[in-house]
Amino acid sequence: MHLAAMAYNLKKYLKFTQKLAKTKEKALVLIFFKIRGLQNVIIFNLRQPTFM
Repeated sequence: MHLAAMAYNLKKYLKFTQKLAKTKEKALVLIFFKIRGLQNVIIFNLRQPTFM
């Protein structure tokens, strides 16, 4: 009985850590794209000539 309970808990733990890794990956991708977009806006603004 103990072995079955340990296997069950291990299965749940592994599933939890995999979800956590996927969540962190999504957060990193989101941050990366936000930084990338901000860089594009800055570069676009620097390339535009200002006429006064």
